Amino acid sequence: MLWQEKRFCSFLSSQKLKRQSTKYRSDKIYPAAASEQPENIKKNRYKDILPFDHSRVELSLITSDTDSHYINASFIKGVYGPRAYIATQGPLPTTVIDFWRMIWEYEVLIVVMACMEFEMGKRKCERYWAEVDGSPLQCGPFSIACEAEEKKNEYVIRRLKVTLNEEIRTVHQFHYKNWPDHNVPSSIDPILELIGEVRCYQPGDSVPICIHCSAGCGRTGVICAIDYTQKLLKDRIVPVNFSVFSLIQEMRTQRPSIVQTKEQYELVYDAVIELFKRQIEALDAQGDSAASQVNVPRINVLPLQPRYLAVPLPWLLGMRNDLSCVQLLLGEFPLATSDFQLPARNTHVGTSLEWSGESRSEVFNDTVRLRPRKVRKWLSTSSLVLSLCQFPYCVSSCKILVLALCTFHKLVQGSGLKRRCGLSQAPPYQHLNMVFFFLGFANRFSKPKGPRNPPPAWDI
Repeated sequence: MLWQEKRFCSFLSSQKLKRQSTKYRSDKIYPAAASEQPENIKKNRYKDILPFDHSRVELSLITSDTDSHYINASFIKGVYGPRAYIATQGPLPTTVIDFWRMIWEYEVLIVVMACMEFEMGKRKCERYWAEVDGSPLQCGPFSIACEAEEKKNEYVIRRLKVTLNEEIRTVHQFHYKNWPDHNVPSSIDPILELIGEVRCYQPGDSVPICIHCSAGCGRTGVICAIDYTQKLLKDRIVPVNFSVFSLIQEMRTQRPSIVQTKEQYELVYDAVIELFKRQIEALDAQGDSAASQVNVPRINVLPLQPRYLAVPLPWLLGMRNDLSCVQLLLGEFPLATSDFQLPARNTHVGTSLEWSGESRSEVFNDTVRLRPRKVRKWLSTSSLVLSLCQFPYCVSSCKILVLALCTFHKLVQGSGLKRRCGLSQAPPYQHLNMVFFFLGFANRFSKPKGPRNPPPAWDI
């Protein structure tokens, strides 16, 4: 059922993005006048993928009289800056020098290539790097040599030495080799692994990361969107209104056709779900490890109040630590100290001695055997994240809130949060009923059954 809902939501979202892109092009909301100049038309690999004027990359490094300021490349905003990524097309034979001019001018350290030189019998990208153990590649005034190459399962990491006017810089190229054009890989794990390793080489956004495929929009946009979301999760700054649709919609105002196909759009969702799932598991492991090291006794607290049930998942993941999550959800509670002692066990529980202090029955002192709790199938993490990330585009606002309430209830009741917080019981469903009442789902009043007042015969 979830898969069908996911397919339906992705179809609606991709169609809406497609209509918006068509409107941008027909109404020229974001003009691309520079790319339509006669001297620049031949520098575009595809006539329908042209950089917008407000976000295009301009070249000021001049190495010869034939150099111009134009290249088919666009700046994409990141989490912390407006120039976190450079999305560009695969270089043409006549634009390889322009490509290296851009890399040199903007001090790019990482280049991610998401295509092959040839795909389906057509050249998709001109070779701009040298092979390991081969002779250096000469591109105008630039000399490129490959010092080392590390082969992974799905991609290759090359360490390139770039020389210009006796100045030497090191550029790392991450070449993903098994990504079909206008399609998606069979697994998202290698993509997440590649993006994670890219961030090991360059954690910050002080200089842009250059990402390209053939056109610089489809596969390039997928990598940009996944890396953007991963940055939010890593720094725990996921906004409350985060959505994949809005992210891609914003990126499409900076370069046309970012995340080009419906399959690529679904791939972004699958990757984001996996990232959220890993973050939740990391928080669970971190909380369990901290609890085992500190050895803080659990404290029984009151059930969650209805106002705490609507805390969105991204905001929950953005908390600094698990303790602040608990304080946010449960309110203030007494901190455990070294002299904290559990109350002594009452051996008279279950007998009349508990109330009167005297009884003819024997005191119950046998060992209590707890009956195993019935195993319940809780909502999976992927379903949880999919619900919060994807449903806003196919249901009304009222249903979104209700879904969030129910989902968060199951999160607390079935996940490690309840275990770490020491909740004696999960939020009862009557709290949700109270919320439904205010939303208008329980506004029917029927005639009460039974007498309103006790009969006179009852002596109370």
